[in-house]
Amino acid sequence: MIETLIQDVRYGFRTLARAPAFMGAALLTLALGIGANTAIFSVVHGVLLRPLPYPDPERLVQFVRNSPGGPGTGQDGSRYLFFRDDLESVTALAASSGGGSFNLVSGDGAEFVTAFAVSKEYFEVFGVTPFIGQGFSAEHDVVGGPDVAILSHGLWRRHFKEDPSVPGRTLLLADRTFTVIGVMPESFKTTGSFDLMVPLRPSTTGRGAGFNYSVVGRLQSGVTVQQASAEAAGVWEAFREQHGGRVLRNEQPSGFIPYQQSIARPIRPLLLVLLGAVALLLLIACANTANLLLARATGRSRELAVRAALGAGRARLVRQLLTESMLLAIAGGLLGVAVAYWMLPVLLSLGPPGFLLANHEVRLDGVVLVASLALAAATGVLFGLGPALSLSRRDLVEAFKEDAVRATSSRRAGFLRQGLVVAEVALSTILLVAAGLLLQTFVNLRTVDTGFDPRGVLTARMAMQGERYSTPADLNRFYSESLERIRRIPGVEVAAVANGLPIDRALNLNVDTLDGPENIQDALTDWRYVSEEYFRTMRIPIVAGRGFTDADGAGAPAVAAVSEEFARRFFKSTSAIGRHIRVFDADGSIEIVGIVRDLTESGLKTPPLPVMYVPVRQTHAAALRTTHAYFPVNWVVRAATADPTLPRAVEAAIRQVDPRQPVSAFRTMEDVKSMAAATERFQTTLVGLFAGIGLALAAAGIYGVLACTVAQRTRELGIRVALGATRGDILASVVRTGVGLALVGLALGFVASLGVTGMLQRFVWGVSPTDPLTFAVVAVVLTAVAAVASLVPAVRAIRVDPVTALRT
Repeated sequence: MIETLIQDVRYGFRTLARAPAFMGAALLTLALGIGANTAIFSVVHGVLLRPLPYPDPERLVQFVRNSPGGPGTGQDGSRYLFFRDDLESVTALAASSGGGSFNLVSGDGAEFVTAFAVSKEYFEVFGVTPFIGQGFSAEHDVVGGPDVAILSHGLWRRHFKEDPSVPGRTLLLADRTFTVIGVMPESFKTTGSFDLMVPLRPSTTGRGAGFNYSVVGRLQSGVTVQQASAEAAGVWEAFREQHGGRVLRNEQPSGFIPYQQSIARPIRPLLLVLLGAVALLLLIACANTANLLLARATGRSRELAVRAALGAGRARLVRQLLTESMLLAIAGGLLGVAVAYWMLPVLLSLGPPGFLLANHEVRLDGVVLVASLALAAATGVLFGLGPALSLSRRDLVEAFKEDAVRATSSRRAGFLRQGLVVAEVALSTILLVAAGLLLQTFVNLRTVDTGFDPRGVLTARMAMQGERYSTPADLNRFYSESLERIRRIPGVEVAAVANGLPIDRALNLNVDTLDGPENIQDALTDWRYVSEEYFRTMRIPIVAGRGFTDADGAGAPAVAAVSEEFARRFFKSTSAIGRHIRVFDADGSIEIVGIVRDLTESGLKTPPLPVMYVPVRQTHAAALRTTHAYFPVNWVVRAATADPTLPRAVEAAIRQVDPRQPVSAFRTMEDVKSMAAATERFQTTLVGLFAGIGLALAAAGIYGVLACTVAQRTRELGIRVALGATRGDILASVVRTGVGLALVGLALGFVASLGVTGMLQRFVWGVSPTDPLTFAVVAVVLTAVAAVASLVPAVRAIRVDPVTALRT
C-alpha cells in the first residue's frame, strides 16, 4: 500500500505539473478559502478556546447577578463583601474596578497614567505574584489605609529605567504621595491595560454603592461551576433577607459562569458570524475546485479507460484521483497558511476598540496550523470525491469512442457541474444578503443625527483628580485661564470644557423632581457639567429657554439645562422651564432654565437618554470629586479649518497655565462618532470582502461551466448555424443557460437566507433582516454578474464556423 501510495503521489505531481493553468486556478481558490478560515479560526481559538494565561485557568469563575435578561457581571460592595465572607466553594473571591486616571508628576512635568484597583485577594485568585516586591495586604486594602501602588512592567521600565530597588520609592499621583511596593511581571495580562495597581478598598459607599465591581473567584479543587452556583444561590437567599434593598426587581439567585466565557461573551456572537461567513466561503471554494476537476474530466477519459483496461479497478482509480485532490488541498492549505499569516495582522488592525482583551493571545500556533491542515485534508476529500466517482463510473468500451465520451461526459458530469454552480450561487447569495444588511446598518449609523455638529471640533482629554483642583474656585480659575489662551489660538472660533462627551459614557446620578406633575424620586439621569460656551461650541440647539451665561456663577441661583427626553420623561406634557429638580443635597433646588436638543449618548444605537447640564462654575466640591473619580475632563475646541498643529497649540496653551496637567489624547468629534460605529464597520468590511470573493468564485464557476459546455457543443452549434440559426439565437441560448443557473441558485439562496438572517438580528440596526431592498439588490447584482460571466463563452459560441465544426 505504501509503495502504491508513493506511485500515486508521484503520478499526481506529474499530472498536475502538466496543467499549470488548472493547478494555479485551483490553488488560488483554495488558498483564499483556507486562508480566510485559518485567520478567523486563529482569532476564535485565541478568544474562545485557548486557556487564559493563568495557573489552572479552568478554575477561574465570574460571579454574576442572574436575571431574565441574562447574567450581569457588575457587583456592588455590599454583595461582594457578603459573598466573600460566606462562600466556601471558592478559595478566594477578588473584586476589581477601573481605578481612574492620574497625573503622575515627575520633575516639572506630568504623565497621564491609568490605574487598576484590585482587592487583596486578586493575586491569589489569578495566581500571580509581583515580579519585584509584594502584593496588597489586609493593611492596604481597607478604607483609610496607606497610599501604595504596584507598577506595571511597562511603567517600571519607562519611568524607573528598570531599577530593581524601586520598592519603597514614592510617586506623586493626583497630588498624593504613593509608595511603590511592587512591580508586576511583564507576562501578566488582565482584561484591560493599566499603568499601575492601587488597592480597591471595598466599600458600600462611593464606587462600592453602585454595580462597579467585577468579582472573580477561584474554585476549590474538585468543585464544579454548577456546585459553586448552587452554594451561591443559597447565600443569595440570605443576602436578600438582610439586604433586600440591594436586590433588583426580577433578580434571580446569583451564581458563577466560567471566567473565559464571561470575558469572551461580548465578542463571541461576532466571531461566530465571521466563522460562519468564512465557512460558506470555503464551501464555495470547494465547489469551484470540484468544477475545475470536472472540467478536466473530458481530457482524461481515455487515460482512465486505458488504466481500467490494464486491470485497474474502480477503487484504484478513485484512490488515484483522490490522491491528486489531496495534493491540491495540501498545497492549497500551505498557501492558505501564508495568506492567513498576512491576513491576521490586517484583520486585527481593523478590529474595533475592545475587539481583543489584553489576555487574549491570537497567533498562528501549532493548534491553528494542525487545524488548518486538517481542514485542507477534509477540503480535498470534499471537492475531490464527486469528480472521482463521476470519472470512475464511465463505461470502458464507450470511453474509447470519442463521440460516446462527449455524450457520456455531457450526461454525467454536466448535471453535477451545473449543480455545483447552483450551490456556489446559493452560498454567495447568503453572503451577499448578510453583507447588504450589515452595510445598511453601517450606513444608518454613519448618518445618525447626533443632535450636534461634529465637524471641526477637536477634543482633548485630561485627568483632574487631585487636591490642587478639588475646590470649585481653583478648578474654575484653571479652566478660565486655559480657555482664554485657547481662544487666542489662530483659527479657533470657540472653546469650552465638559466632564463628558456625547456618544461616550457619562456619569449617571439620581434626580428628584420638586414641582413636576408627578413626585419622582431617585430617577436616573446623565449628568454633565459644562462651561458657558459648550452649547455653542458643539452647536447644540436650544429648544426652549436659554443656555448658560456669565451670570450663572458661584453664588447665583442654581440652574440647569435639560434634554428634550429629560423634559418628556419627568415633566410629561407640561413645560419643564421654571421647574425645579434636585441631584446633590448640597445644590438644593435647581431651576431648569433651558431645554436642549436630544443627543446620542452611550453609543449611536441607544435611544435618547435624559441628560441634565449644570454650569461648571456652580458645581460644588463633592460633585467635582465624584465626577473626576470616574471620568476624565474633555476640552472641546471648534476651529474654522483643519490645522494639524492645533493639538500642539492647545496642549501648549494648557501647559502655560499648569505644566503638571498633561493631555492624554486628542480626538476629533468626527473620530469619536466614527469609533462608535467601529464594530459595524469591521463586520461589514469582513463579511463584504468574503461575499465579494464568493461572488467572484461563483462567476468563475458559471464561466467555466459554459465554456466547457460550448466546447462540447461545438459540432451541435455548427450544425445549428448551418441549418439557419442566427447568432442572436446562439448567444441567447448560452446566456440563458448561465442566467438560468444563477436564478435557480438565487432562489435557493434566498430561502436559506431567510433562516440565516435571523441570526443577524442583533447585528443589524435600522433595517429588517428580511429587507426587500437588500434582497432585490442582491438579485440584480447576481443576475448581472451571471450574464457578464456568460458573455465570453456566448461570444465564442457565435464565432463557431459551421464548416470547421462539422470537420471536427
